[in-house]
Amino acid sequence: MNNTLYNLSDEHSFERIGSSNSRIDAFSELEVGKESVSFSRTYIKFRRRLTLIDSQMFTPELDALTLLELSSASDHLFTSLVKAGLGSKLINHFAECERSGRSYTDLEADAVLIERLPRHKNHSEEAYYSEEADYSEEANHSEEANHSEEGSKSQKFYKLKHSMTSFLRILQLDKNCLPNILKGIESGVCKLARVDLCIDLSDDIMPYVTHGIETGQYKSFGRRPFAYGWLAGERLEDSVGRNSKLFKEFKRKQLVLDTVYFGNSRKSNEAVVFYNKREERKSRVESSWAPKSRIEVRLYPRTKKVEELALSILKTYLDEKDGWRKRIPYFGGVLSRCVLFTTRKRPPKPEEVNIVAPWWQLLLGALFDGSKSLEFLNEKSSLNPKLTDAELLGVSPTIETPKKHRGRPKGSKDKKTRKPGSGQKKKSQINNSQKGASIL
Repeated sequence: MNNTLYNLSDEHSFERIGSSNSRIDAFSELEVGKESVSFSRTYIKFRRRLTLIDSQMFTPELDALTLLELSSASDHLFTSLVKAGLGSKLINHFAECERSGRSYTDLEADAVLIERLPRHKNHSEEAYYSEEADYSEEANHSEEANHSEEGSKSQKFYKLKHSMTSFLRILQLDKNCLPNILKGIESGVCKLARVDLCIDLSDDIMPYVTHGIETGQYKSFGRRPFAYGWLAGERLEDSVGRNSKLFKEFKRKQLVLDTVYFGNSRKSNEAVVFYNKREERKSRVESSWAPKSRIEVRLYPRTKKVEELALSILKTYLDEKDGWRKRIPYFGGVLSRCVLFTTRKRPPKPEEVNIVAPWWQLLLGALFDGSKSLEFLNEKSSLNPKLTDAELLGVSPTIETPKKHRGRPKGSKDKKTRKPGSGQKKKSQINNSQKGASIL
């Protein structure tokens, strides 16, 4: 870390941390390329100095997009876009689906790309932490109910059916679809309700996130962490912050976390989620992704500033060549505003340096350096889902539990005054043993 003083909550903290000269001393190798399964995705591969193990991360891609239909008297969103002169091949197809009461399907297959859901209010705060939090009533509404006459008179959410896969498929099918939707947002036909960006990593970072939670070595800028996992073999779904009722138990019980949220959809304009990608893959047989963990940043555009940021993220997809590069600082900026993992238990003061956790600095540094200084070095035909555990080891030095030192801390005072000569017997024993050793 350089010696420049900085404010850890500053919007440019991603650049400050990512470009700093850390004790990790950058990387021995760094490359950018593309890999494909059903779609192409940009990766950054890096290697720490003094190691032979490559780590890989996939650069930020849109993982969730939700639009809110503004007019309660509209004939559905895509019909409204067509009427506003913002039709395209796919938008016209979706408008036809609305007229015939069908689902929003792919142009060339029966796969559903977008879902239409009723707007509602959920009063359970914890429910907003779940993966489908914003749409928890979805199971209570059939497709017929969503398209009923009564339902069409209220505002509706339009969300991607299969997150990133659906979005990239839409871009592939119709290059004019996204630009016209953006024009519809700017002209007031609809508005953004949620935008997510995610990165996937070949390393399992959850042990490091867990370590930060159980030791209190993080700064979350007012966002209360909530987690799913295991505590002493029992399922955990609760608040896990420093002021939570569970925090004291972390010292004497084993903690293993699968998912950690900083912020939530009801109170936060920006939030971040860390989770174990392997758990998701167990329930998705069709998945062939190698990554072990994922980080998501979530935007809920309630303010003008956050709305402009969300629009800027979507506009990066209009640049097919360097859009991925433009998304990285947006992703890193939101991430840094939501959480900072440190080497100290209590939140650091703005003037303190050298307090960023090495693994966190390495991750942000790889993102920053990969986007600023590299061009594509190669392009592979497919991901390799059969990498060995040795090839997928962690992104940072092993975290060791600090050793507990015996005796009183230097400079501390005892509750009871020690007797004169206390400790002399122990010193005498040490001196005698040293004399015996010298004789041998």
